[in-house]
Amino acid sequence: MENMEKVCLIISGGKFVRLPPKLLRADLVVACDRGLDHADKYGIRPDVVIGDYDSLSRRNLKRIENGELESERYPKEKDDTDTMLAMRRALSLGYRDIRMVCVFGNRPDHAFANIQTAHFGALRGATVRMYDEKAEVIVFSDGSVNLSGKKGGMLSVFSLSDVSRGVTVKGAKYELEGGELGNSFPLGQSNEFKEDHVEISVEEGVIMVVECGLRDYTGFGG
Repeated sequence: MENMEKVCLIISGGKFVRLPPKLLRADLVVACDRGLDHADKYGIRPDVVIGDYDSLSRRNLKRIENGELESERYPKEKDDTDTMLAMRRALSLGYRDIRMVCVFGNRPDHAFANIQTAHFGALRGATVRMYDEKAEVIVFSDGSVNLSGKKGGMLSVFSLSDVSRGVTVKGAKYELEGGELGNSFPLGQSNEFKEDHVEISVEEGVIMVVECGLRDYTGFGG
């Protein structure tokens, strides 16, 4: 597909997080409901706004009603979350490098729903990266990712599939070669960077990598 090498940024409606501008650069930006308010704080004009608009500010709702932004409004009672609608849009346009921001916050159910949304994307060939102010979460399947960090930085590896097979972790304190991880036991919790680079791969299944690698995005503006 023509957009496989391009980046889609999904700005969800969870807790606003301050991130460096380089993480927010994308070829397509989709704001989900209140994510439009967050986009304003980043200084980003989204390509499309998607959602039921139940949490959007009055000012931005008026902008949409005035036709200032491309938008797709959905009923509040629906099966898909607003973020899932954005994921479907990105996948349908051929994007396979997808970043999600403002996806975590005070409600664990919202955070878990967004992890499931990332899982949905990974099952369809996408590598999905979610960012918090002090962490990066990567969800992918049947492939590999390379992480850059500092010695002593923390990372964890979890299986989102029932069983992920052929899991290899290189460059970490606790290495693994062609092993198995299941989604009912946290074997991959609290590993560490042994070197500046860590490579993680999986032959079969979807895994989630959480890096809290001595980085802190809180000092960056939008």
